[in-house]
Amino acid sequence: MKIKPFLLYLFLFSIGLNIYSQEKSIENSFKNYFENTREIPYLHLNKTTFLLGEKLWFQAYVNEQNTSKLHPNTTNLYVTVFEETGKKKSQQLIKIKNGIGRGSIDIDSTFINKNYYVKATTNWMLNFKENNSYQQKISVLNSDKNKEEIVSTYNEEDYFEFQLFPEGGHYLVNAENTVGILLKDANNKGLEIKEGIIKNSDGEFIDTFSTNKFGLGKVSFYLPEDDIYTFEVEFSNGIKIENKIIEPRTVGVLLKTTQTTNGVEILIETNPITAALLKDKAYTLFVHNTRSYKKYNIQFNAENTRYLVALKKENIENGMNVITLFNEEKNAICERVFYNENPNLFFDVKLNQLASSKDSIAIRIVNDLNEKVYLSTSFLPNNTKAYKPQNTIKSAFILNPFVRGQIENPEYYFNQNNTNRLQELDLLLITQGWSKYSWKNIFDEIEKPKYDFEQGIDVKFTLNNAPKKNQTVIVYSDENDLIVEMKPDNKELFIDNSFLIKDSKFNFGLKTNNNSVTKIGPSLTYSKSSITDILNKTLEKESNKAELEISNFKSLTDGVSTLDEVIVKTKRVKNEANAFGIATMLTTFRMDDMLVTSGDLVLNFLSQKRFDVQVNNGDIFIGKRRPDRNHSMSGNSDNYTRQLRNVRVYLDGSEITQSLWILDGLYLNTLKSISFGQDPSQFNEVIYMYSLSAKEYSRKNSEFKEFFLPVGFSKEIEYYSPKYPSFLDQTYINYGAIFWKPLISIDKNSMYDFKVPINQQKNIKVYLEGISSSGKLITKEVKLSSKKPI
Repeated sequence: MKIKPFLLYLFLFSIGLNIYSQEKSIENSFKNYFENTREIPYLHLNKTTFLLGEKLWFQAYVNEQNTSKLHPNTTNLYVTVFEETGKKKSQQLIKIKNGIGRGSIDIDSTFINKNYYVKATTNWMLNFKENNSYQQKISVLNSDKNKEEIVSTYNEEDYFEFQLFPEGGHYLVNAENTVGILLKDANNKGLEIKEGIIKNSDGEFIDTFSTNKFGLGKVSFYLPEDDIYTFEVEFSNGIKIENKIIEPRTVGVLLKTTQTTNGVEILIETNPITAALLKDKAYTLFVHNTRSYKKYNIQFNAENTRYLVALKKENIENGMNVITLFNEEKNAICERVFYNENPNLFFDVKLNQLASSKDSIAIRIVNDLNEKVYLSTSFLPNNTKAYKPQNTIKSAFILNPFVRGQIENPEYYFNQNNTNRLQELDLLLITQGWSKYSWKNIFDEIEKPKYDFEQGIDVKFTLNNAPKKNQTVIVYSDENDLIVEMKPDNKELFIDNSFLIKDSKFNFGLKTNNNSVTKIGPSLTYSKSSITDILNKTLEKESNKAELEISNFKSLTDGVSTLDEVIVKTKRVKNEANAFGIATMLTTFRMDDMLVTSGDLVLNFLSQKRFDVQVNNGDIFIGKRRPDRNHSMSGNSDNYTRQLRNVRVYLDGSEITQSLWILDGLYLNTLKSISFGQDPSQFNEVIYMYSLSAKEYSRKNSEFKEFFLPVGFSKEIEYYSPKYPSFLDQTYINYGAIFWKPLISIDKNSMYDFKVPINQQKNIKVYLEGISSSGKLITKEVKLSSKKPI
């Protein structure tokens, strides 16, 4: 007869983040390990299967793990395409601003294989042992009907994956054990079975088990001493597979969890032999994620073998959490990952169809949230087979940072329409074992980061000779909207933390006092704009069978014209009219009408016009004009703070009164005009300055040396659709694209309207993903009709 030992309920207090110890400290090690910022990138692709001649479009989201919000400081994201062999095919550098970026990849004639992988990572991420990079398999359809499909020959029985995972990490004799079950086929897909059998070492029946559609299951059983259980599955075709549990421990502790409506119950169980050995010893229960933790002390006695800790939902961090049990020597002996669902993790938007015309539909996205949201949307034919991402933004930011392996259909676990999703997610987490973060690494001494947190790229230009006193160096690039005139102290010029475009054209010239420009060709060095990256093959378990898909279309670039690319640039706004409508009241100086010599500074010009220009330790202040015509720039002023309020300064239509450092070193010949005087509407003096564009500057100074920058960021290109031969062909219906709309930002309680082409489709599938400013996530699938509003 089996007697259950008495269950002791522990009423414990938690020890928070402010408790530290001078000895080997779990808390200090944990805090130090996760102190540095960590980036988690995710790419929302417009689809995952492509026709030759299309583009892969994506929006990048980079999360900051410690805050679960968009990373405010990340700027450099590397997006790499790998072949299935792991060979790097291409890499591009994507500019990220406030956690968001976008880009595209040409699926051109060089994509000769069926499958490739897209990976996204940063240089800083290379410092960490845990791999949180983004990786997605993509497929390319080919119209070559004569291409033979290679199908592996294999023994079906050898390609089943049948694994057993004891909850907490190990088995214990004379105790109630819980084991997670994982069963997959040769194509890495879960296998659902109604009944498997558990037998003891004598072949006697013990119990049955089952798995769900993802091949996941769980069963509990009492494990007697000197016995090994075998799990057996027999398929309808007669094939049998089995797996034995690993050798159980005689002395040890089990860790098990049960999700409740109010929170989670944590059960610590041992056997009578261990209970006697643990008398009066204290273990530590550590509940944590990468941002915070709570600590509980477990005091053992000889009478009890089961100890229960009940945690309320409101006392648990939202999302994924890890429970780790430490012995008295502070060694981690058991661990379990669990999920705490909370509505604050997610948000929703309304996607409304306003009207339909013959060739397009009007879309309105409504944000009822009291915060700003950032979205990207892909529009595909309703019966598409081309959209099969391995992850969504929800699984990428919530689940993946804590688990080691690839998850089948991770969105299922975050879809509110799936009734049993939370129970099945818990099955998944049992089979994942310990979390991604090894306590050996956490306790080891933290290494100094070897890889920089990159922000832009640094470029150094080296001249053959240093410029003379009457010479300045001019650098301009229309593609980068860059124009610089500088007088270097030596032969070297630096452009640091820049976002220059790869293969963009630069122009160099050496200017003298007589405004003549001669060509100069400096040598170029730059910080790295690529990284050495490898394909993470542990995430990719390849199928041994593959469907042969054939495109009815030839390459969309063969004999078919496509729309010209539209390059997106951020240009300075030039108010060419008057200065806020008061030009007739101001004194205006146009540089074309003046004799401006090389080296004349804007601040010197303003000082000559009787403005009180003060420069104090790098800070610049401009006070109102004085009647004294002999006034010049100085470094002292008794009342510059009062005078600062009397002059408001504008550059290209934007006020820079509080950012006058912009004028430091600004040359007069880079401006188009300067206007100043009294503004009646503001009751003080104003200065308006308008600068030359790069094109205007180049026309004014035509003798320049041209060269193309071999490094830099990828160009941002507006979405365009290739010219498909037919919108009604089955190839287009299954694998074509209709529209892609990235960079949607909607203020709180606001809406966003745009139009989408129909492309002769009766119904359209919309895949929407995004994040709010506080870190809430959305993954949404909507069906649109071209006939009526939804």
